[in-house]
Amino acid sequence: MANQCRITAFQAALLSAQLERLEEQTLHRERNALYFSEQLAKIPGVRPMARDTRVNRQGFLFYTFRYDSAAFDRAERASFIEALSAEGVPCSPGHPAVFKPPTLPPHFTRYRLMDCPVSLCASEREAVRLHQALFLGEKSDMGDIASAVQKIWECRKELSNLRK
Repeated sequence: MANQCRITAFQAALLSAQLERLEEQTLHRERNALYFSEQLAKIPGVRPMARDTRVNRQGFLFYTFRYDSAAFDRAERASFIEALSAEGVPCSPGHPAVFKPPTLPPHFTRYRLMDCPVSLCASEREAVRLHQALFLGEKSDMGDIASAVQKIWECRKELSNLRK
């Protein structure tokens, strides 16, 4: 039996109206993401994802940055995410490595046996995601988020004791 994945006429009408805002919102999110990346790059232990020089427009559902546990006195990423959330910045670790999802059908045995250490490290220890909606805010909001990350780094000793 097949799924009916088409949207209704009503849903299409609502989405059509939203498309008028897409260009403006995409540019706004991109400007804020670039500014946030500049701020984040100044903080030890976190790194924005590198942007390829060939990219002239970057849209995203999630802004992902890398967390380095060593710079935070070996505090687990989960502790960092918990602390950032407590500072009022909703964030998440993201999804499992694409070759390790629990929903992968059993007949994909070879896929499950793949060795992708960089992907595994990113998905299990480094990636921190912020939803794109945060980047629709003001430039000052980006500074506030960066300040929250800086504050956590300054309190890293307490952070490393959270999960012990």
